[in-house]
Amino acid sequence: MAIQISLFGFGDERPAVFGGGNRLELPAPAPLSPKELLQAAGFGDTEGLVLIVDDTVIPRADWQRPLIDDGTAVTVLSAFEGG
Repeated sequence: MAIQISLFGFGDERPAVFGGGNRLELPAPAPLSPKELLQAAGFGDTEGLVLIVDDTVIPRADWQRPLIDDGTAVTVLSAFEGG
């Protein structure tokens, strides 16, 4: 199995590993921290990102803890302008 990552609010500025799409499946070798997952998914800059793991927003204070495991659904939201 794997970790399912969905993007929201990225426009054309998503990491190249997503191949122009909004979904990515990454292998889950062990429980990962949100920070490790974002690095594996090609995010260099995490400023302005919100991470939702299985329908729960993860506070940045917890981004170092191993919270993400095989079969987890993750949504990454990006701050964007609009009205």
